[in-house]
Amino acid sequence: QTVFLVGLGPVGLLYGRLARALGARWVGGAEISARRRAAAEAGGVDATVDPRDPVEVRRRVDSATGGEGVDLAIVAASPAAAVRLALGQVRRGGTVNLFGVPEPESRLEEPLQSLYLRGIRIIPAYATTDPEIRAVQEMVVSGRVSLDGLVSDRFPLAEIAAAFGRAARPSESLRVVVTGPGY
Repeated sequence: QTVFLVGLGPVGLLYGRLARALGARWVGGAEISARRRAAAEAGGVDATVDPRDPVEVRRRVDSATGGEGVDLAIVAASPAAAVRLALGQVRRGGTVNLFGVPEPESRLEEPLQSLYLRGIRIIPAYATTDPEIRAVQEMVVSGRVSLDGLVSDRFPLAEIAAAFGRAARPSESLRVVVTGPGY
């Protein structure tokens, strides 16, 4: 199976690791932040690209899939543009998983006939079942999927303002954690 991730924050990175653990032969990803693209490649994603260059995105996907498109695209970002990018990368009969919570007023302007004729399945994350969640938990607990490197910054409670400042600039970090005494 081939997988393309749109959004390479902590959730996108974790999805990449899960895809690998489940046997994906190729995992690619799109992310604006160069730091997050580097973290994805260090974590096993085969190729990353800046989504602001749609020609390069498609070139990478075509190179990996022989021009067919990916089997599964996972949207781990909120903008409607992320969903449009994912829809453009999946093969005929492919699946798009919407994990990123859509922005409140976002709309998807996509020709329905194109989705119909291509047989694209769109699955929101709210369709995740308890057995699927338990399976992922077991993969993490067993060590089959690592969480290493998903937290980029740790701040003591006394520096919570600095932590919020860093978290407000997601392109500069992956996940910011505030720790209490003894952590």
